[in-house]
Amino acid sequence: ILMNDKRKKIIKIYKTGIIISIVSSIIIFAVLKFKLPFLPITIICFGIIITSRIANKVKLELLNDYNDKIVSEALKTKIANLTYNHKLGIDKKEVKESKVIDLKSKYISKNLFTGKYKNTNFKQANIEIKKLEYYETPQDWESSLITVFEGLLVIYEFENKFNDSLILCQKGFKNFHLRKIFNKVKYIKVSSNDEKFNNSFVIYTSNKESISHVLNNKIIEIINKLIEDHCKYLICIINNKIYLYIMENPYKVDITKEIDEKNIQVYKDYIANQCNLIDEFIKLN
Repeated sequence: ILMNDKRKKIIKIYKTGIIISIVSSIIIFAVLKFKLPFLPITIICFGIIITSRIANKVKLELLNDYNDKIVSEALKTKIANLTYNHKLGIDKKEVKESKVIDLKSKYISKNLFTGKYKNTNFKQANIEIKKLEYYETPQDWESSLITVFEGLLVIYEFENKFNDSLILCQKGFKNFHLRKIFNKVKYIKVSSNDEKFNNSFVIYTSNKESISHVLNNKIIEIINKLIEDHCKYLICIINNKIYLYIMENPYKVDITKEIDEKNIQVYKDYIANQCNLIDEFIKLN
């Protein structure tokens, strides 16, 4: 597979860059007669930064190929009319509508998949949220952008609105922010009938009386299968949409491992579990 050639090329770039950085630091350190003890570390760090920038172009090419071939192949088993565009993303407005994520200073989205699952519109994209952080230096105050959330957003949009709203925030999920002010939906913090599930998730609903129906044993069972990938989840039913905010990315490419048919099968199982969850939510609609 050509992707494995790119994967090996990235590893080679990193290895070469690190070796050159270490050798250069030793030579320069020796020339300076072993003065400035922090110089070797500075040179190595600088070398790693340059190496990462050189490797980044190949990494982006690999990621696009991986999404276009491996991830798309798995998604097509459940999603009809699938399209992929690495330059486009999910509009910031849709994230703002959910009122569960703090958008901070900068929002970036790319690698957009769109399609249909049964009678629902499907879209999926990587999202990254950054905030401007200020810090004091001896000369002045300076600022830099810090990543506060990076992961995957999946949205299923229905024709009809749900009667009740539901938010399931897995403990450890970062940047969850339930906006209660100016929110038309009034949420109540509740518990499910499953104590183990309560230990994993914080649960909010707009209707306390319907929680056992909305969050039944079948839905809990499927969600427990989804979270086996060790990502953190924020699952929301709001208006006519189901939002799956996923911290990190269950479809990520690992450059240290061979890319083969096993990758596709793992993702097929994952999208099957995800669609099983959507099927159960459809029954509630």
